Amino acid sequence: SVATGLGLRMPEAAVIALDEDGTGQIGNTDPLGEKLERCAALVFGPGMTHTRATPALVAALLAHLPQDAGLLLDAAALTCCT
Repeated sequence: SVATGLGLRMPEAAVIALDEDGTGQIGNTDPLGEKLERCAALVFGPGMTHTRATPALVAALLAHLPQDAGLLLDAAALTCCT
């Protein structure tokens, strides 16, 4: 994961690391809920690849994001928003 390095480089970005399995698949998204509800803007997915878990992750993010929050999705995340 790049979360630690990115969080140190850009502390104002409030990077949230999620559990990953040995292949880099993101597991539990529960830690995002409360944090996203206070979010003013979300940038999601730069460099992310589309995997079998991507649609569930995007759905979890969008379910908790305030309606007035700014949103920037990369191409892999956009393909899940049909």
